[in-house]
Formats: sequence, C-alpha cells, structure tokens
Amino acid sequence: MVHYKLTYFPTRGLAEVSRQLFQLAGVEFEDERLPKEEFLERKDTYPFKQVPVLSVDGHQIPQSVAIARYLGNKFEPASKMRTILFLSVLALISCCTADSGVLRPCFERYPNHRLVNVMPYHSEWRMRSEDMCLLFCAQSASRCRSIVYDTVQHICHYFSDEGVDQAVISAKMTYLRVVSKSCL
Repeated sequence: MVHYKLTYFPTRGLAEVSRQLFQLAGVEFEDERLPKEEFLERKDTYPFKQVPVLSVDGHQIPQSVAIARYLGNKFEPASKMRTILFLSVLALISCCTADSGVLRPCFERYPNHRLVNVMPYHSEWRMRSEDMCLLFCAQSASRCRSIVYDTVQHICHYFSDEGVDQAVISAKMTYLRVVSKSCL
C-alpha cells in the first residue's frame, strides 16, 4: 500500500487543497504539521527548502499546485472525483494558491470568437474568469485542446479539437487555443 505524507505548517494554507483531495478520494495520509522551529531545523531536507511537500513512499513532490495536480490525476479514476466537490477544490486552487498567469503563454487568445460545428467534451458553469478556465484545462491536459469562455454567463466550454478552422466572430465570447502542450 502506498504511504502518503503531507508536510506543512500547523495551518490550512497551501496544503489545504491537497488535504481536501485526500478526503474526497477517501485515501488515508499522514498529515504532518510542523511547528516553525522544527521546519527551520529540517528546511534543508526539502526541495526548494519550502513546504508543502508530499512524500509518496519516500519520494518528495514539492509545491502546492504540483501536489494538487498529482493527486487530482492520481485519484481521478474514482467516480466521485469529477463531482462538483472536486470542481470546487479546483476553483479553490485557482482562487487561493495558483498563479494562472503562468499558464497564459500556453494559450493563444482570440477575444470575441467562439467555435461552431464542434461539440465540447465538457462545459463548466460558474467560472468567474478566464483564468479559472485555464486552470481546469491544465488539470485535464490530456483532453483539452481549446476553450471557449462565455463572459456573460461565465461558462467554460472545453474542446478536444483545436478548433482553428471553426472559429467565428461572436461578441462576449473568448476562444483560447492550447499552443504548447508541454507547458501544461
């Protein structure tokens, strides 16, 4: 059986998203909460000399977003992981911990455009910004090739097709195309 140990300070902070992912998946993990003094003693043993760190059978994974992506991908086959609760955790990532600006270079942006004659593989409601769309796309990077964001209804439509030939002018819509899968 795999042994997971999540190390962070005795607060919610950057580790809370990962804790929630463990809870949603129903997977047991060791929740190590370090006092500041103990962290300072052990700091040099962590990648980038920072926490949170997830240890998977002794192998360390640093950085909160990388940990959350790893866990999301690891636990995705569990049917409940694609429920609204999981999507809420992804929204928490985008609102609280992730810098979606890092993802912007991965996409070409076409304001006032949408796709026609192609069906999305998924649509997500209540996405307050394009950035939330980008983060969700990055989480499903194996399928996501393009996005259309409806800026009025706040809906992100995800496509497995790039859609370059299907883009047409459409007010209050933004078409985003993945240009580099390597950065997702």
